[in-house]
Amino acid sequence: MKHLISLVSHQTVPNVLFINEAKDVDNYVFIYTNQMEKELHQITEAVHLPTNMITLIEVDAYSVTDIKEKLGN
Repeated sequence: MKHLISLVSHQTVPNVLFINEAKDVDNYVFIYTNQMEKELHQITEAVHLPTNMITLIEVDAYSVTDIKEKLGN
């Protein structure tokens, strides 16, 4: 199973371009913070991915412990 992992930031264009170029991806994983929720929605709407192929991981930008825990799961 191939996963494409995207870190969501203010710069949405690189994510959109890379997702459009990637082939044979089974699951798209988006790692984002509460502050980047708007950008996350812009990316997912732009690339028209089926919701069953998307995994969302919201992390606390100011907590390394939270990031490690959620990525570990």
